[in-house]
Amino acid sequence: MKYVKLLLVIEMKKKFKEYRMFLLCIMMLCVFVGMAIYYFINKSMPRFIAMLIFSFIALTLVLGRFNIVLFDDSMILYEWKLAAMLPIIVDYKDIKNIEKRSKHCIIVEHKKKTNIYVFNSEKFLETYYHMNKKDK
Repeated sequence: MKYVKLLLVIEMKKKFKEYRMFLLCIMMLCVFVGMAIYYFINKSMPRFIAMLIFSFIALTLVLGRFNIVLFDDSMILYEWKLAAMLPIIVDYKDIKNIEKRSKHCIIVEHKKKTNIYVFNSEKFLETYYHMNKKDK
């Protein structure tokens, strides 16, 4: 019985990677791995270990962070606040307009206008309309 409830919770949400932050984290990972190789060749072990730790942190950011999540009644978006990319929760009822701008860019108008970037904007919009229809 608990397995069925957990399965229902898993089915009620869909995740999409935030395109800009994914690319930034991939670049950071490449730089840190390159620096780790450089420090290993130069036999600077403390710097090599530090770069391995930074590489691991960048890898966890690539794999587990910055997901735009669509739930049954709301979505989690990321937008720039001062100097950081922070998550915000937007209810479907607060969304005035959502439109596709390009292959990766979607404009969501709620209290503010937010540009979100995903790998496949068509699939994102299809999932959004499916979730929004299920909500009504």
